[in-house]
Amino acid sequence: MPNYDQSNCLLAMHTTLAGWPVVLTELEGEDRLSAPFVYRIRFATEAPVAAVKALIGTEVTLFFGQPEPDAANRLRRRPLNGHFRRIARIGRVGRDGMILEWEAEVVPRLWFLSQTSDFRIFHDQTIPQIVATILGEHGIPHADRIVVPETYGTLEYCVQYDETALDFVSRLLEHAGVFYWHEHTDTAHTLCFTDNNNNVHVPNPPFETLVVGDGVTDRFAEAYSFRTGTWTVRDHNLTRPQRAWDKTESFADIASADASVVRQFTRFERYRFPGNYMARLRSHADGSIEGQVGQHDADLMATRLIEIEESHWERWTGASLAAGLDPGTKVRIQPDTEASAADYLVIGIRHRARDYSCWTEEEWALLQPGGDAAPPPSCDNDFDCVPHGVPFRPDRVTPKPKVAGPQTALVVGAAGQEINTDEYGRVQVQFLWDRGPPGAPAVNSAVWIRVSQGAAGAGWGHIHVPRVGQEVIVDFLNGDPDRPIITGRVYDTDLSVPYALPASATQSGIRTRSTPGGTAANYNELRFEDAIGAEQVLLHAERDYVVEVENNETRTVGMGGGAGNRSAIIKNDETMTIGGNRSVAITGNAADTIGGSETRTITGDVTETVHGNVTLNVDQNVSVTSGPDINLTATDTINITAPTVNINAEHHNRWVSKYDWQMGTGAGSFYVTTNYQAALTTNVYLASFNMTFRSVNVNAWTNNIGEFEARTKAMVIDTAATVARNIGTGIENMGVALGQAGFAMHANGLTVIR
Repeated sequence: MPNYDQSNCLLAMHTTLAGWPVVLTELEGEDRLSAPFVYRIRFATEAPVAAVKALIGTEVTLFFGQPEPDAANRLRRRPLNGHFRRIARIGRVGRDGMILEWEAEVVPRLWFLSQTSDFRIFHDQTIPQIVATILGEHGIPHADRIVVPETYGTLEYCVQYDETALDFVSRLLEHAGVFYWHEHTDTAHTLCFTDNNNNVHVPNPPFETLVVGDGVTDRFAEAYSFRTGTWTVRDHNLTRPQRAWDKTESFADIASADASVVRQFTRFERYRFPGNYMARLRSHADGSIEGQVGQHDADLMATRLIEIEESHWERWTGASLAAGLDPGTKVRIQPDTEASAADYLVIGIRHRARDYSCWTEEEWALLQPGGDAAPPPSCDNDFDCVPHGVPFRPDRVTPKPKVAGPQTALVVGAAGQEINTDEYGRVQVQFLWDRGPPGAPAVNSAVWIRVSQGAAGAGWGHIHVPRVGQEVIVDFLNGDPDRPIITGRVYDTDLSVPYALPASATQSGIRTRSTPGGTAANYNELRFEDAIGAEQVLLHAERDYVVEVENNETRTVGMGGGAGNRSAIIKNDETMTIGGNRSVAITGNAADTIGGSETRTITGDVTETVHGNVTLNVDQNVSVTSGPDINLTATDTINITAPTVNINAEHHNRWVSKYDWQMGTGAGSFYVTTNYQAALTTNVYLASFNMTFRSVNVNAWTNNIGEFEARTKAMVIDTAATVARNIGTGIENMGVALGQAGFAMHANGLTVIR
């Protein structure tokens, strides 16, 4: 049976195997900055297989180094705490075969993040805050030792996209230039991260200086590597699209080494676009947006990239027996050259230890039949370091996932909200891989995304904001899950097409929905029907329709050989204002039917030319009010017919005719005739002339008779008296010749015959 008391051995271990002692015989592993450590061990125990199998995932503490401290405290035993991730039985030992020998792998709690992956979105957090969130969710003790947290801009959103939590955390820290390590106690280990070499720890247990050749450190040598000497990055943001935020940082500008050596590096430049700066636009609760991506972010990114190159320019490797060395340790080392002692940062180490002193020679022979004697106990390491004054930045070895192609997502908003957008026309979406409540703007789904439109100019272009509940197509710029952009929309069974398909496959167009609370009956629409023989363009305005034409408007109806008809139905008023002239040409007839009154006001002249007849039917009265004159001119006859004709003149009127005219009576009429053919030069003045069906009063005064003889005046007066008497008795067709001048007068009107 082995001696399970390892208090005086180079190796020891504590497990959760209650009641079953364990002997640790071998340890070998590697630990580096910004990577989970892995230690492979061998141990023996009499515990049954079931009990050992139960150790998977449990905590274990390994101890290696001298059990008693040396004078300089450099060889002293130190703890390394971790968890079992693999256990394998490699044989039985001992006389009775009751002791089982096992191999195992020990890793930090951080490693278990590699066993979980997710699609997840983080909002309004810095990179250190995101890392702390994930570590806290997985119960990983951690310490944030970042000097200036404000260095890292707040990310509007950051996506963990189909990657393990370990890869996600690692690439974020690498991107930010933050490195981490583990600090160990007898019962636990803590993950520490920082961006400053001054915040690392001292050896555990602590010691002062390692001196090459003193028996503890037997090798320490430097190596130099040619590196890229110039980095240039460029990017832009939404609020300053025309400005490229770029920065060029050269190796010689910040390198601590001799500039004459590294100056040649600057001719070799790396250029990165997009720069993937560490800040994004952040939306505030009030909907405003703060543009955080700027020159500061470009400067920081270029500096981080060149610092990676610089940390590779000068590396030191060594070998020692100091068990207390770990990644993240600041140690003073005296080289074996003329150089003085300096501080270095350990960035990686490979520990080895073995101790079979717990076995007797007989037991070792059974363990290794026919083999050599048990090797002596040993504990040593190889380590890598950089000058402490050179900022260390982890290599960007963890790839960022690329989205293979477009995805679909649902537009989301607050409860009852139908349109959710900001001043840039962005909308919030919930990706289909998001495990939050469907359609809800949960913390892990409220992603503000820009929307591609048909055209986008300075105050002009297309705008159609996707609405809450719609399914949109999301693509990713350069495949970057942190840079989504909406490129389209799609229908599904919940969001049916506006036209019945395939029956209406010939129809295309745009149909909107009134909001808020609109139904299928509330919409604006522009629809095209392309069926041969039934082509149609339909424009539907749910409420008002406004057309603005800043120059000319031309409409032609019937060009395609169709009927060419046009119908307009206006249920209420129509108002038309024409600033200039108006011309209407009608080839056929025109008919206006007015149910009420018509009022026309014309400030100028009215000229109407009718090539046919004009008929005016008025059921009531006709009133014509004119200025100085009313002129009626006809090439033949002017007929005025009425039961009563009143002609009132305040002044003398002159009637002149160069043709015969007559006055006499007929059936219900009175007329005067004359056969005088010569042109009249005589003026006949009537002070008043009144004619009715029952009586006729003629008062005439004549002046300048001229060619008429005195008897003509007497005949006129006598004839008028005779007419008045005969009308009362209904005498028909009574005529009185007036000689060479006369009137034709009727009870129903007055006719002047040329």
